[in-house]
Amino acid sequence: MPSTSRVEETVTEKEKVKEPSILESDPDPTRGKESLAEAAEVAADPLPESEAVVLAEVETEAEAMATPKEPSVSEMARQETESETSSEAGLRAELGNGGFILVLFETTNGFAIFSYDGVNLYKPFAIENIWADFLVDYLAKSVVRLEIFETFDDKTSAINVVTGVNNRVATMIRNAIRPGQKLAVGNFEYKQIIEKELKIPCLFDKAVMELMWGLKNCIKTLLPGAPEPTKEYCLHMSEGMNIVLRRYELEVEPEMVNECIVRVAGIVYDCDRCVNKYSQSLRTIGDLLKNISNIDTQHWGLLKLGSALMILCNFHDVLPPGDPLEVFTEDEYLKLLSHGPLYEGKIFKASLKVVYKEMLWARLTRNRMVIDLRHYVREAIKEYKAGQKFKEAREKYKSDQGFTSKIDMNKDV
Repeated sequence: MPSTSRVEETVTEKEKVKEPSILESDPDPTRGKESLAEAAEVAADPLPESEAVVLAEVETEAEAMATPKEPSVSEMARQETESETSSEAGLRAELGNGGFILVLFETTNGFAIFSYDGVNLYKPFAIENIWADFLVDYLAKSVVRLEIFETFDDKTSAINVVTGVNNRVATMIRNAIRPGQKLAVGNFEYKQIIEKELKIPCLFDKAVMELMWGLKNCIKTLLPGAPEPTKEYCLHMSEGMNIVLRRYELEVEPEMVNECIVRVAGIVYDCDRCVNKYSQSLRTIGDLLKNISNIDTQHWGLLKLGSALMILCNFHDVLPPGDPLEVFTEDEYLKLLSHGPLYEGKIFKASLKVVYKEMLWARLTRNRMVIDLRHYVREAIKEYKAGQKFKEAREKYKSDQGFTSKIDMNKDV
Protein backbone atom coordinates (compact mmCIF):
# COMPACT_ATOMS: atom_id res chain seq x y z
CA MET A 1 0.00 0.00 0.00
CA PRO A 2 1.45 3.39 -0.89
CA SER A 3 2.66 5.59 1.91
CA THR A 4 -0.06 7.96 3.10
CA SER A 5 2.45 10.53 4.24
CA ARG A 6 4.12 10.60 0.86
CA VAL A 7 0.88 11.56 -0.87
CA GLU A 8 -0.40 13.90 1.82
CA GLU A 9 2.78 15.96 1.76
CA THR A 10 2.30 16.70 -1.92
CA VAL A 11 -1.40 17.57 -1.93
CA THR A 12 -1.85 21.33 -1.82
CA GLU A 13 -4.77 23.72 -1.85
CA LYS A 14 -3.54 25.65 -4.88
CA GLU A 15 -6.06 24.22 -7.35
CA LYS A 16 -8.66 26.82 -8.27
CA VAL A 17 -10.57 24.65 -10.72
CA LYS A 18 -13.67 22.83 -9.66
CA GLU A 19 -12.80 19.33 -8.46
CA PRO A 20 -14.27 16.55 -10.56
CA SER A 21 -16.63 14.03 -9.07
CA ILE A 22 -14.96 11.38 -6.95
CA LEU A 23 -16.54 8.69 -9.08
CA GLU A 24 -15.04 10.16 -12.20
CA SER A 25 -12.36 8.07 -13.88
CA ASP A 26 -11.09 10.78 -16.21
CA PRO A 27 -10.36 13.81 -13.98
CA ASP A 28 -10.05 16.31 -16.83
CA PRO A 29 -12.49 19.11 -15.84
CA THR A 30 -12.80 20.25 -19.43
CA ARG A 31 -14.87 17.21 -20.24
CA GLY A 32 -17.79 18.58 -18.21
CA LYS A 33 -18.62 15.33 -16.43
CA GLU A 34 -19.73 16.94 -13.18
CA SER A 35 -22.88 15.04 -12.27
CA LEU A 36 -22.81 11.79 -10.38
CA ALA A 37 -24.56 10.03 -13.23
CA GLU A 38 -22.10 11.20 -15.88
CA ALA A 39 -19.20 10.37 -13.62
CA ALA A 40 -20.49 6.85 -13.06
CA GLU A 41 -20.56 6.26 -16.80
CA VAL A 42 -16.80 6.68 -16.93
CA ALA A 43 -16.02 5.10 -13.57
CA ALA A 44 -14.16 2.21 -15.12
CA ASP A 45 -11.21 1.01 -13.08
CA PRO A 46 -8.03 2.82 -14.19
CA LEU A 47 -6.13 -0.43 -13.74
CA PRO A 48 -7.38 -3.99 -14.21
CA GLU A 49 -7.90 -6.14 -11.14
CA SER A 50 -4.86 -6.90 -9.04
CA GLU A 51 -4.17 -7.66 -5.40
CA ALA A 52 -7.06 -7.82 -2.92
CA VAL A 53 -7.92 -7.51 0.74
CA VAL A 54 -10.53 -10.01 1.84
CA LEU A 55 -13.66 -8.07 2.77
CA ALA A 56 -16.32 -10.69 2.11
CA GLU A 57 -16.89 -14.10 3.58
CA VAL A 58 -19.34 -16.30 1.75
CA GLU A 59 -20.66 -18.66 4.39
CA THR A 60 -22.48 -21.94 4.16
CA GLU A 61 -26.03 -22.09 5.49
CA ALA A 62 -24.79 -23.66 8.70
CA GLU A 63 -22.12 -21.00 9.24
CA ALA A 64 -24.61 -18.23 8.54
CA MET A 65 -26.43 -19.13 11.76
CA ALA A 66 -23.53 -17.74 13.79
CA THR A 67 -22.57 -14.07 14.04
CA PRO A 68 -18.91 -13.76 13.05
CA LYS A 69 -16.54 -11.46 14.85
CA GLU A 70 -15.72 -8.62 12.49
CA PRO A 71 -12.02 -8.39 11.65
CA SER A 72 -10.02 -5.19 11.68
CA VAL A 73 -8.62 -3.81 8.45
CA SER A 74 -5.16 -5.08 9.44
CA GLU A 75 -6.57 -8.56 10.01
CA MET A 76 -8.24 -8.36 6.62
CA ALA A 77 -4.89 -7.49 5.06
CA ARG A 78 -3.43 -10.61 6.65
CA GLN A 79 -6.30 -12.67 5.28
CA GLU A 80 -5.61 -11.23 1.84
CA THR A 81 -2.00 -12.35 2.01
CA GLU A 82 -3.12 -15.84 2.90
CA SER A 83 -5.87 -16.09 0.30
CA GLU A 84 -4.53 -14.34 -2.80
CA THR A 85 -1.49 -16.45 -3.48
CA SER A 86 -2.24 -19.91 -4.75
CA SER A 87 -0.64 -18.85 -8.04
CA GLU A 88 1.99 -16.78 -6.21
CA ALA A 89 2.93 -19.79 -4.10
CA GLY A 90 3.48 -21.78 -7.27
CA LEU A 91 5.66 -19.01 -8.64
CA ARG A 92 7.71 -18.90 -5.44
CA ALA A 93 8.20 -22.65 -5.67
CA GLU A 94 9.30 -22.31 -9.29
CA LEU A 95 11.79 -19.55 -8.45
CA GLY A 96 13.05 -21.46 -5.42
CA ASN A 97 14.37 -20.02 -2.16
CA GLY A 98 10.95 -18.68 -1.27
CA GLY A 99 10.90 -16.61 -4.45
CA PHE A 100 13.89 -14.49 -3.46
CA ILE A 101 16.51 -13.90 -6.13
CA LEU A 102 19.86 -12.16 -6.26
CA VAL A 103 20.54 -9.14 -8.44
CA LEU A 104 24.00 -8.53 -9.89
CA PHE A 105 24.26 -4.76 -10.25
CA GLU A 106 27.16 -3.03 -11.98
CA THR A 107 28.29 0.30 -10.52
CA THR A 108 30.84 2.76 -11.85
CA ASN A 109 33.56 1.22 -9.69
CA GLY A 110 32.52 -2.37 -9.06
CA PHE A 111 29.73 -4.89 -8.63
CA ALA A 112 27.05 -5.20 -5.96
CA ILE A 113 24.72 -8.08 -5.21
CA PHE A 114 21.26 -7.34 -3.81
CA SER A 115 18.53 -9.71 -2.65
CA TYR A 116 15.04 -9.07 -4.03
CA ASP A 117 11.62 -10.71 -4.02
CA GLY A 118 11.58 -12.16 -7.52
CA VAL A 119 7.81 -12.60 -7.49
CA ASN A 120 7.54 -8.84 -8.04
CA LEU A 121 8.98 -9.36 -11.52
CA TYR A 122 5.99 -11.47 -12.54
CA LYS A 123 3.02 -9.82 -10.84
CA PRO A 124 0.45 -7.91 -12.90
CA PHE A 125 1.76 -4.43 -13.78
CA ALA A 126 5.24 -5.46 -12.64
CA ILE A 127 7.05 -2.75 -14.58
CA GLU A 128 4.88 0.08 -13.24
CA ASN A 129 5.07 -1.27 -9.68
CA ILE A 130 8.85 -1.58 -9.80
CA TRP A 131 9.14 1.98 -11.12
CA ALA A 132 6.94 3.29 -8.30
CA ASP A 133 8.90 1.32 -5.66
CA PHE A 134 12.15 3.05 -6.63
CA LEU A 135 10.96 6.63 -7.00
CA VAL A 136 12.03 7.52 -3.45
CA ASP A 137 14.83 6.14 -1.32
CA TYR A 138 12.85 4.93 1.69
CA LEU A 139 10.60 2.77 -0.48
CA ALA A 140 13.59 1.30 -2.31
CA LYS A 141 15.22 0.32 0.99
CA SER A 142 12.11 -1.66 1.89
CA VAL A 143 12.21 -3.87 -1.22
CA VAL A 144 15.92 -4.66 -1.72
CA ARG A 145 18.82 -5.52 0.58
CA LEU A 146 22.52 -5.21 -0.12
CA GLU A 147 24.34 -8.54 0.26
CA ILE A 148 27.85 -7.74 -0.94
CA PHE A 149 29.80 -5.08 -2.80
CA GLU A 150 33.31 -5.20 -4.22
CA THR A 151 35.29 -2.60 -6.11
CA PHE A 152 37.13 -3.46 -9.32
CA ASP A 153 39.94 -1.41 -10.83
CA ASP A 154 39.32 -2.93 -14.26
CA LYS A 155 35.72 -4.00 -14.86
CA THR A 156 36.31 -4.75 -18.53
CA SER A 157 37.93 -8.06 -17.63
CA ALA A 158 35.36 -8.97 -14.97
CA ILE A 159 32.72 -10.38 -17.32
CA ASN A 160 33.23 -10.52 -21.08
CA VAL A 161 32.80 -12.84 -24.02
CA VAL A 162 36.52 -13.55 -24.46
CA THR A 163 37.63 -14.30 -20.88
CA GLY A 164 34.25 -15.27 -19.41
CA VAL A 165 33.78 -14.58 -15.69
CA ASN A 166 37.00 -13.87 -13.82
CA ASN A 167 37.73 -15.72 -10.59
CA ARG A 168 37.00 -12.80 -8.30
CA VAL A 169 33.52 -12.14 -9.71
CA ALA A 170 32.78 -15.87 -9.84
CA THR A 171 33.75 -16.27 -6.18
CA MET A 172 31.66 -13.24 -5.23
CA ILE A 173 28.57 -14.69 -6.92
CA ARG A 174 29.07 -18.24 -5.61
CA ASN A 175 29.52 -17.02 -2.04
CA ALA A 176 26.24 -15.10 -2.15
CA ILE A 177 23.98 -17.43 -4.10
CA ARG A 178 22.10 -20.43 -2.73
CA PRO A 179 21.54 -23.73 -4.53
CA GLY A 180 18.94 -23.28 -7.26
CA GLN A 181 18.64 -19.53 -6.68
CA LYS A 182 18.28 -17.32 -9.75
CA LEU A 183 20.39 -14.28 -10.57
CA ALA A 184 19.04 -11.16 -12.31
CA VAL A 185 21.60 -9.41 -14.50
CA GLY A 186 21.70 -6.08 -16.32
CA ASN A 187 22.22 -7.23 -19.91
CA PHE A 188 21.69 -10.25 -22.11
CA GLU A 189 25.42 -10.79 -22.66
CA TYR A 190 25.99 -11.23 -18.92
CA LYS A 191 23.13 -13.73 -18.83
CA GLN A 192 24.70 -15.87 -21.54
CA ILE A 193 28.21 -15.75 -20.08
CA ILE A 194 27.24 -16.49 -16.46
CA GLU A 195 24.88 -19.31 -17.40
CA LYS A 196 27.59 -20.88 -19.57
CA GLU A 197 30.51 -20.40 -17.20
CA LEU A 198 28.92 -20.76 -13.75
CA LYS A 199 25.82 -22.83 -14.61
CA ILE A 200 23.67 -20.37 -12.64
CA PRO A 201 20.19 -19.60 -14.08
CA CYS A 202 19.92 -15.90 -14.87
CA LEU A 203 17.00 -13.54 -15.46
CA PHE A 204 16.93 -10.69 -17.95
CA ASP A 205 13.82 -9.03 -19.40
CA LYS A 206 11.97 -5.71 -19.34
CA ALA A 207 11.00 -6.06 -15.68
CA VAL A 208 14.63 -6.74 -14.75
CA MET A 209 15.71 -3.69 -16.76
CA GLU A 210 13.24 -1.58 -14.79
CA LEU A 211 14.68 -3.01 -11.57
CA MET A 212 18.18 -2.03 -12.69
CA TRP A 213 16.93 1.50 -13.41
CA GLY A 214 15.45 1.64 -9.92
CA LEU A 215 18.66 0.46 -8.26
CA LYS A 216 20.68 3.11 -10.06
CA ASN A 217 18.10 5.78 -9.26
CA CYS A 218 18.44 5.09 -5.51
CA ILE A 219 22.03 3.83 -5.44
CA LYS A 220 23.25 6.63 -3.14
CA THR A 221 21.00 5.30 -0.37
CA LEU A 222 21.22 1.60 -1.19
CA LEU A 223 25.01 1.63 -1.48
CA PRO A 224 26.55 4.32 0.76
CA GLY A 225 29.65 5.81 -0.77
CA ALA A 226 28.64 5.02 -4.33
CA PRO A 227 28.81 7.86 -6.87
CA GLU A 228 25.48 9.65 -7.11
CA PRO A 229 23.72 9.19 -10.45
CA THR A 230 23.47 12.20 -12.70
CA LYS A 231 20.31 14.30 -12.67
CA GLU A 232 19.80 13.38 -16.32
CA TYR A 233 19.71 9.69 -15.42
CA CYS A 234 17.31 10.18 -12.52
CA LEU A 235 14.89 11.96 -14.86
CA HIS A 236 15.32 9.25 -17.49
CA MET A 237 12.02 8.08 -18.95
CA SER A 238 11.81 4.55 -17.56
CA GLU A 239 9.38 2.11 -19.13
CA GLY A 240 7.21 2.10 -16.01
CA MET A 241 6.75 5.85 -16.09
CA ASN A 242 6.07 5.76 -19.82
CA ILE A 243 3.25 3.24 -19.26
CA VAL A 244 1.68 5.37 -16.52
CA LEU A 245 1.77 8.53 -18.64
CA ARG A 246 0.26 6.73 -21.63
CA ARG A 247 -2.56 5.48 -19.41
CA TYR A 248 -3.59 9.12 -18.99
CA GLU A 249 -3.03 9.85 -22.70
CA LEU A 250 0.04 11.98 -22.00
CA GLU A 251 2.76 11.82 -24.63
CA VAL A 252 6.09 13.06 -23.29
CA GLU A 253 9.47 12.85 -24.97
CA PRO A 254 12.27 11.63 -22.67
CA GLU A 255 14.06 14.99 -22.85
CA MET A 256 10.92 16.76 -21.62
CA VAL A 257 10.76 14.90 -18.31
CA ASN A 258 11.40 17.03 -15.22
CA GLU A 259 11.24 16.53 -11.47
CA CYS A 260 7.64 17.74 -11.18
CA ILE A 261 6.42 15.25 -13.77
CA VAL A 262 8.26 12.37 -12.09
CA ARG A 263 6.99 13.24 -8.60
CA VAL A 264 3.36 13.80 -9.53
CA ALA A 265 3.19 10.78 -11.83
CA GLY A 266 4.37 8.64 -8.91
CA ILE A 267 1.62 10.00 -6.65
CA VAL A 268 -1.03 9.42 -9.32
CA TYR A 269 0.04 5.81 -9.68
CA ASP A 270 0.15 5.29 -5.91
CA CYS A 271 -3.43 6.55 -5.64
CA ASP A 272 -4.56 4.14 -8.34
CA ARG A 273 -2.87 1.29 -6.50
CA CYS A 274 -4.60 2.38 -3.29
CA VAL A 275 -7.98 1.86 -4.98
CA ASN A 276 -7.25 -1.17 -7.09
CA LYS A 277 -5.70 -3.28 -4.33
CA TYR A 278 -9.28 -3.86 -3.14
CA SER A 279 -10.51 -4.92 -6.57
CA GLN A 280 -10.69 -8.68 -6.06
CA SER A 281 -12.55 -8.42 -2.77
CA LEU A 282 -15.06 -5.91 -4.10
CA ARG A 283 -15.65 -8.06 -7.16
CA THR A 284 -16.30 -11.01 -4.86
CA ILE A 285 -19.00 -8.99 -3.10
CA GLY A 286 -20.27 -7.99 -6.54
CA ASP A 287 -20.86 -11.68 -7.20
CA LEU A 288 -22.92 -11.78 -4.00
CA LEU A 289 -25.04 -8.90 -5.28
CA LYS A 290 -25.69 -10.88 -8.44
CA ASN A 291 -26.55 -14.11 -6.62
CA ILE A 292 -28.69 -12.62 -3.84
CA SER A 293 -30.21 -9.45 -5.32
CA ASN A 294 -29.81 -10.12 -9.04
CA ILE A 295 -27.82 -6.88 -9.49
CA ASP A 296 -25.24 -7.21 -12.25
CA THR A 297 -22.06 -5.28 -11.33
CA GLN A 298 -19.79 -6.79 -13.97
CA HIS A 299 -19.22 -3.52 -15.83
CA TRP A 300 -19.25 -1.21 -12.81
CA GLY A 301 -16.21 0.73 -11.74
CA LEU A 302 -14.86 0.05 -8.25
CA LEU A 303 -16.14 3.37 -6.85
CA LYS A 304 -19.65 2.73 -8.14
CA LEU A 305 -19.57 -0.76 -6.65
CA GLY A 306 -18.29 0.63 -3.36
CA SER A 307 -21.04 3.27 -3.34
CA ALA A 308 -23.65 0.56 -3.88
CA LEU A 309 -22.29 -1.32 -0.87
CA MET A 310 -22.47 1.82 1.27
CA ILE A 311 -26.19 2.13 0.39
CA LEU A 312 -26.67 -1.56 1.12
CA CYS A 313 -24.99 -1.15 4.53
CA ASN A 314 -26.92 2.09 5.28
CA PHE A 315 -23.74 4.21 5.34
CA HIS A 316 -25.23 7.11 3.38
CA ASP A 317 -23.12 9.65 5.27
CA VAL A 318 -19.91 8.68 3.45
CA LEU A 319 -21.34 8.86 -0.08
CA PRO A 320 -20.20 11.66 -2.40
CA PRO A 321 -22.72 14.35 -3.38
CA GLY A 322 -25.27 13.49 -6.03
CA ASP A 323 -28.57 11.77 -6.68
CA PRO A 324 -28.13 7.96 -6.50
CA LEU A 325 -30.90 7.56 -9.07
CA GLU A 326 -28.61 9.25 -11.58
CA VAL A 327 -26.12 6.45 -11.02
CA PHE A 328 -28.29 3.39 -10.34
CA THR A 329 -31.54 2.30 -11.92
CA GLU A 330 -34.63 2.59 -9.76
CA ASP A 331 -34.78 -1.19 -9.40
CA GLU A 332 -31.12 -1.39 -8.32
CA TYR A 333 -31.49 1.46 -5.84
CA LEU A 334 -34.63 0.02 -4.22
CA LYS A 335 -32.92 -3.35 -3.84
CA LEU A 336 -29.85 -1.76 -2.29
CA LEU A 337 -32.05 0.12 0.19
CA SER A 338 -34.12 -2.90 1.22
CA HIS A 339 -31.86 -5.97 0.84
CA GLY A 340 -29.38 -5.13 3.61
CA PRO A 341 -30.68 -7.81 6.02
CA LEU A 342 -30.05 -10.49 3.37
CA TYR A 343 -26.31 -9.86 3.67
CA GLU A 344 -26.01 -10.16 7.45
CA GLY A 345 -23.04 -12.39 8.25
CA LYS A 346 -21.87 -12.36 4.66
CA ILE A 347 -20.03 -9.03 4.50
CA PHE A 348 -18.11 -7.09 7.13
CA LYS A 349 -19.83 -3.72 7.09
CA ALA A 350 -17.61 -1.63 9.36
CA SER A 351 -14.45 -2.73 7.55
CA LEU A 352 -16.09 -1.98 4.22
CA LYS A 353 -16.79 1.56 5.38
CA VAL A 354 -13.14 2.12 6.32
CA VAL A 355 -11.99 0.79 2.97
CA TYR A 356 -14.51 2.87 1.02
CA LYS A 357 -13.42 6.09 2.74
CA GLU A 358 -9.81 5.27 1.90
CA MET A 359 -10.75 4.67 -1.73
CA LEU A 360 -12.64 7.97 -1.92
CA TRP A 361 -9.70 9.86 -0.47
CA ALA A 362 -7.29 8.19 -2.89
CA ARG A 363 -9.50 8.90 -5.89
CA LEU A 364 -9.98 12.55 -4.92
CA THR A 365 -6.24 12.97 -4.45
CA ARG A 366 -5.59 11.21 -7.75
CA ASN A 367 -7.98 13.53 -9.58
CA ARG A 368 -6.22 16.61 -8.19
CA MET A 369 -2.81 15.23 -9.05
CA VAL A 370 -3.81 14.35 -12.62
CA ILE A 371 -4.80 17.98 -13.14
CA ASP A 372 -1.34 18.97 -11.89
CA LEU A 373 0.33 16.30 -14.03
CA ARG A 374 -1.34 17.53 -17.20
CA HIS A 375 -0.34 21.09 -16.33
CA TYR A 376 3.31 20.12 -15.83
CA VAL A 377 3.34 18.15 -19.08
CA ARG A 378 1.89 21.09 -21.01
CA GLU A 379 4.51 23.42 -19.51
CA ALA A 380 7.31 20.95 -20.29
CA ILE A 381 6.16 20.71 -23.90
CA LYS A 382 6.04 24.52 -24.20
CA GLU A 383 9.51 24.85 -22.71
CA TYR A 384 10.89 22.15 -24.96
CA LYS A 385 9.40 23.71 -28.10
CA ALA A 386 10.68 27.14 -27.10
CA GLY A 387 14.15 25.69 -26.64
CA GLN A 388 13.98 24.02 -30.04
CA LYS A 389 12.92 27.29 -31.71
CA PHE A 390 15.76 29.15 -30.00
CA LYS A 391 18.25 26.53 -31.13
CA GLU A 392 16.97 26.68 -34.71
CA ALA A 393 17.08 30.48 -34.70
CA ARG A 394 20.64 30.47 -33.39
CA GLU A 395 21.79 28.02 -36.04
CA LYS A 396 20.07 30.08 -38.75
CA TYR A 397 21.76 33.25 -37.49
CA LYS A 398 25.15 31.56 -37.55
CA SER A 399 24.51 30.32 -41.06
CA ASP A 400 23.38 33.76 -42.28
CA GLN A 401 26.45 35.44 -40.77
CA GLY A 402 28.80 32.84 -42.19
CA PHE A 403 29.91 31.59 -38.78
CA THR A 404 31.80 28.33 -38.71
CA SER A 405 32.78 26.06 -35.89
CA LYS A 406 36.20 25.51 -37.47
CA ILE A 407 39.08 27.86 -36.75
CA ASP A 408 41.67 28.64 -39.41
CA MET A 409 44.94 28.54 -37.48
CA ASN A 410 46.82 30.25 -40.36
CA LYS A 411 44.87 33.53 -40.16
CA ASP A 412 45.24 36.21 -37.51
CA VAL A 413 42.02 37.98 -38.50
